[in-house]
Amino acid sequence: MRRRRPTRARPAARLAACVALALALPARALVVDGDPAAALREPAPGSPVAWVARLGGTGGVYLGAGWVVTASHVGAQAISIDGTSYPPVAGSWKPLRGEGATGPDLGVFRVDPAPRLAPLEIARRAPALGEPLLLVAWGAGRGERLEWDGRVGFRWDPVYARRWGRNRVAATGLVVPDGQHSTRAFATLFSPGEPEEAQAAHGDSGGGAFVLRRGSWRLVGILFSVVSLPGQPPGTAVGGNATNLADLSVYREEIEGITGLTGQGEPAGR
Repeated sequence: MRRRRPTRARPAARLAACVALALALPARALVVDGDPAAALREPAPGSPVAWVARLGGTGGVYLGAGWVVTASHVGAQAISIDGTSYPPVAGSWKPLRGEGATGPDLGVFRVDPAPRLAPLEIARRAPALGEPLLLVAWGAGRGERLEWDGRVGFRWDPVYARRWGRNRVAATGLVVPDGQHSTRAFATLFSPGEPEEAQAAHGDSGGGAFVLRRGSWRLVGILFSVVSLPGQPPGTAVGGNATNLADLSVYREEIEGITGLTGQGEPAGR
């Protein structure tokens, strides 16, 4: 069981990201506080839900031209999009190096044939505190409601499927180590009762976080770990849990250098 603790955050966001004595574990899917059936459907026409592929019991995000980004602990696997399987190209897995001696929990690989989806834009600037996010992932969902230690939450539903939900950025500027990786990240905080509020659940990660900027959806993060509370019952999501997401604005240039995918992006400083 992996222990991951954020080591740096903006002062205003430190409490939200570093839940006291919390235990961070690999992320698997989404527990959404809302209509379970609605979480399985696209939120609106033109949403980026279709770009989030299934990788066995995990997820990854299709970038275009056959390239997929996911967490390193997920690795290269056949992806499934709309029921069609696309095998990985042998030897195409490229773990990202990042800026330090220990690279992030991120990598890219190629599939062939390539899915018929347009290239997906990676955000150029980091998410801001409070910025709304659309989270999309594969795996367990929301089960029965529970109360624990004065907190409201849900048990995990073991039926695995692609689900979406919403949250807001609660912390930025994080560095999340796990012994093998050191990932620059941001985090969300689970607040049951908020409309369509989403929290990642235990297991493998690779799902995507998207922001809507200037009328276009942009990929801003990859889910890679969750933060649970000491003594929290296993297989649950409760208020105060956090989700750690790799900040792709930090790794965008490296990803584009490997894949050759470039976009117009966003104006600097906007």
